Amino acid sequence: MERYVHLECGRCGERLYTDLVDFVQAEGSQPHLDAEIYTNQEPDSLAHLCDKEVHGCRGISFNCSQDCHPMQFLIDKGTGIVDRKNFKFALACGDHFVRIVEVPKLALVLTVAAHMDALCSTLSFTSAAGQCLASLAVEEPDAMVFRDVRAEAVALLELETDTIPKFVLADGLLLDQDHDDRTIADIFATPVS
Repeated sequence: MERYVHLECGRCGERLYTDLVDFVQAEGSQPHLDAEIYTNQEPDSLAHLCDKEVHGCRGISFNCSQDCHPMQFLIDKGTGIVDRKNFKFALACGDHFVRIVEVPKLALVLTVAAHMDALCSTLSFTSAAGQCLASLAVEEPDAMVFRDVRAEAVALLELETDTIPKFVLADGLLLDQDHDDRTIADIFATPVS
């Protein structure tokens, strides 16, 4: 099961990451740290964070926008001081550093089926109970990519904020981020005339 967290400044509570899911958590590498988070995802608003100069370089270490840790930095983006474990970012976690806030989420699995003809394609989104929850007309299935379909389907479904939709094909294949740039015609392997 996927784990979602918010990461916040431990002093002022400023949100650094919202609904972070692609990360690795490890024990703190230093005694004053409870844990470290490693991720390739940028913070929610990197441009608004306090850019801490380390070794005369900017853009490699950051604090919250209020710089609550003036003699330290919370986020490492390549200082050489912190082993980032081949990730772009490493975060120092603990009650007084970056606070990890668990975010409970509910996954809603939707089976996506396509009904294609020469003019357009209609995608249906069906619950595990077999109820069709939404349909979406795609006028150019050879041009529309799954990222756009996902966004339109989520808008149509009007899901609660704590619900994460998971789209699967009838054969059980999960349509994840690897499918974002693939066209509907390609995913359903149906030639479009």
